[in-house]
Amino acid sequence: MRLFCQLPLIMDAEAPALKPLFDMLQTNVERAKRSDTEIVIHPLKRGLGDVEHMNYPGFRFLNDREILRNILNVRNGEYDGAVVFCAFDPAIRAARQMLDIPVTGLFEASVHLAAMMGRKFAVVTAHPSYLPIIEENIEKYRMNVQAISHSPVRDIGLSTDELMGCFAGDYSPALETFKDVARECIKDGAEVIIAGCGLLSTVLTHNDLLEVEGAPIIDPNLAGIKMAELMADIRKAGLPFISRKGLYHKAPDSETENVLKTCFFG
Repeated sequence: MRLFCQLPLIMDAEAPALKPLFDMLQTNVERAKRSDTEIVIHPLKRGLGDVEHMNYPGFRFLNDREILRNILNVRNGEYDGAVVFCAFDPAIRAARQMLDIPVTGLFEASVHLAAMMGRKFAVVTAHPSYLPIIEENIEKYRMNVQAISHSPVRDIGLSTDELMGCFAGDYSPALETFKDVARECIKDGAEVIIAGCGLLSTVLTHNDLLEVEGAPIIDPNLAGIKMAELMADIRKAGLPFISRKGLYHKAPDSETENVLKTCFFG
């Protein structure tokens, strides 16, 4: 099985500041994926290149188009599924409508997994500006009833620079603040904690912070990969993996190619 994993930013895996992050991510992925699954990680070719810019809704909106543009490269038939490596789930509904393979969003996979692991979940994310979009996604996926009622999405209170600084080797700021916030969520009824940021969850999993006071922590990167494997297996078995009625109604391939060429990619 071969999965196309799309990063939400222009990122150089060999850059000194980012190599520790990519090494951790690769180790975490190897821990969870099937032995016959090949994970191919693709950064954006153009778009945002600074994590700090993800804090702004307008920048993210523009970036989503570039994410979709990149994912559409899987139309060549080389991949069994696609995963968008961002807990905001950018462009996944558009990509599902346009592609013939499963497309998985990290957060959507995580909330449905959380619903099977415990009665109530909460999300602990990396930055206060992420709260509205994650709260909206909970509503969009109609998972409000599974989330705790009081502040179901909370942040760890670190700046982007402080979070990225953890990859220099001192992970304690992220680990300790995450545990503090998670404990408060548990007091308010959470039985499962979702790490609502792929960068943050990479640090947690790498350091074996997998639960707090018995409440499991879901790493959305890994939840997304496992869901993609499942959906790809369903497709390979010749079974329906998506509805083409309503939301994901698919345009004829010839029309799609014409629109992409004449309106966007020409």
